[in-house]
Amino acid sequence: MPTPPPTPTALSVLVTSAVSIAFIHTLVGVDHTLPFIALGRAQGWHLRRVLGLTFLCGLAHVGSSVVLGAVGLAAGVAVSRLSWIEAWRGSASSWALIVLGTLYAGWAFARERRGHGHAHAHGHVVHVHPGGDVPHCHDADVEAPAEARRADEPPAGRRRSEPASPIPSRAPSRPVAGPDPRVVTAWSLFIVFVLGPCEPLIPLLMAPAVGLGTAATVPVVAAFTVTTVGTMLTLVALGWVGLGVVGASRLERWSNTLAGVAIALAGVAMRVFGI
Repeated sequence: MPTPPPTPTALSVLVTSAVSIAFIHTLVGVDHTLPFIALGRAQGWHLRRVLGLTFLCGLAHVGSSVVLGAVGLAAGVAVSRLSWIEAWRGSASSWALIVLGTLYAGWAFARERRGHGHAHAHGHVVHVHPGGDVPHCHDADVEAPAEARRADEPPAGRRRSEPASPIPSRAPSRPVAGPDPRVVTAWSLFIVFVLGPCEPLIPLLMAPAVGLGTAATVPVVAAFTVTTVGTMLTLVALGWVGLGVVGASRLERWSNTLAGVAIALAGVAMRVFGI
């Protein structure tokens, strides 16, 4: 016997509840926003890139719980059992954030503690100062020292237009030993959000919506998804812009270390406060 369509009152109550729960859950859940703000600012990403990663992680975050709830409820699994699985996923994702943030902070601290030198290019000559690893250019109009001018004079019998040696278009790149931890961290965040649950979705929203049929389940899930992802994008954008306005020039050298600490603290907040 087909399920009768839900009454407008019941549907409006569920949709309103979905929007309210999703907004509050995302607002108090620092793990939904802080890692993206910290990592994006530390890496100097453009806001579009930060919001792109946030959108993908938010969609995966909600989608994994929707798939689990849909399959479990359709198979007749008790809501209490699904809630237990979601609680286990929440514990696993919080520990994953702690480990990920700690490893990233350790890598960044070791790298930033060494510091980095700098290099210059005078005119058409590229060279690296001792301790430097990134070539960059001085203004070609700056007067070079006498020694440099003498070294730049062509040998006897050779016209100035003939280059003494090929000039590289860019400085030689250093070999990369293994994957870039910054890229690994971004992908790891995505995986953590795939595994991370939306705890209130299944017991508070999907279970009663499924009882009213597909006509109630689809709008409830859609309202929860749009509100969660939209709130994440809004908060991340505000945090990213606000951090840029406040500025942290004295801490810029340690920005990646602080980003790792922020990610780890988001995991700690999940465990301590259950958010």
